[in-house]
Amino acid sequence: AVSPKLVGLTAQKLKAFQERSLVAFTPFAIFLDTIHRGGEAFLVALGVDVSGQKMAVGFWQGSSENHEICEAQFRDLERRGLALSRRILFVTDGGSGLFKALRERFGKKLVPQRCAIHNSRNLQRHVAKPYRIHRLKVPARLRKTLMSTNPIESMFSLVRHSERNMTRTRGSAMLQRWLGTVLLYCEKQFRRVKSVAGIAQVPATIEAEHAEPQSTPTKKAA
Repeated sequence: AVSPKLVGLTAQKLKAFQERSLVAFTPFAIFLDTIHRGGEAFLVALGVDVSGQKMAVGFWQGSSENHEICEAQFRDLERRGLALSRRILFVTDGGSGLFKALRERFGKKLVPQRCAIHNSRNLQRHVAKPYRIHRLKVPARLRKTLMSTNPIESMFSLVRHSERNMTRTRGSAMLQRWLGTVLLYCEKQFRRVKSVAGIAQVPATIEAEHAEPQSTPTKKAA
């Protein structure tokens, strides 16, 4: 009796998570990363609004961070009312599928932030402290939040901790029900990002980057 009731409750949570309106959420930054559970991969989006509040805005199941799943993600966010634009700072681990989807949608001059930690591991022999986010003149305290995927990785840690007693999975449907339920639970423990006062200047700086002449030399990504 307990199992069918639990299935019903988690199904309700998943529906609430996947269908909730995002109209009132004004994103300043969106973190994108993949979590693997039960042999399945889920691309998760964590948003930060202009007041510094965090919100898990969605997840999508797919084999990898490929172009198709990324486009499906953007369409779903817009369907639920999230206003996506090139003024948003997208923070990723540098997956090629994500970059392709972002630049096809917002243009080649989009200024995404590749996780500095991932990138340093790959390039530390060639470039010292390659933090691309310095281009946007982000205040130091806020930069600590935005220069890596640590905020979404922290959320994934909460997901794993909450699912620590799950020893047996029964397919994709179960994984989705639990992920939706746990993400809603994680939101209750989110803290507002530091240096909220520095948020307002970043979209304006991003817009200025887009306004630069096309002849401006391309600056290397972090």
